Amino acid sequence: MAKSDQLFSSVRKALDTNEINYEIAESKTGLILRGIPLDCKLKEFNCLIETTDYYCTAYAYIPLRADEDCRMKVAEFVTRANYGLRAGKFELDFEDGEVRYAISIDCDDRASLSDDLVMSTMLGTPYRMINRYGDALVAVMYGIKSPEEAIKEAESN
Repeated sequence: MAKSDQLFSSVRKALDTNEINYEIAESKTGLILRGIPLDCKLKEFNCLIETTDYYCTAYAYIPLRADEDCRMKVAEFVTRANYGLRAGKFELDFEDGEVRYAISIDCDDRASLSDDLVMSTMLGTPYRMINRYGDALVAVMYGIKSPEEAIKEAESN
């Protein structure tokens, strides 16, 4: 069994153990989780967890896209939010306004991932970061706050 298959199986096991619903992605190297509830105005996010022989990466997709006229402000927000983060990062696709949170684990020297690592790091970190910054991101997207004001508020809570 290839190492990527072993990592994929360990992620599935963690999700099954914790009774998390998922679909297998078309690529057969990823798992799709839909409608993960949040405690902010965004309400929920979707997540793709992909495995390779070297990395396990989770992409948490925010359900709103930044309109073209606010993408520069969202880019500033994302840059300010990312500064100082130790695990993961926010990303903005300038082409379509998609915003996501990404986190990876280097799996070069491991054949599996513990349930705790999958749940706490691959799902838990994006959940915590989107909850922390989600309302501020919405405020920037709708022109209610500047990126600087929104970050200060998000990071003071």
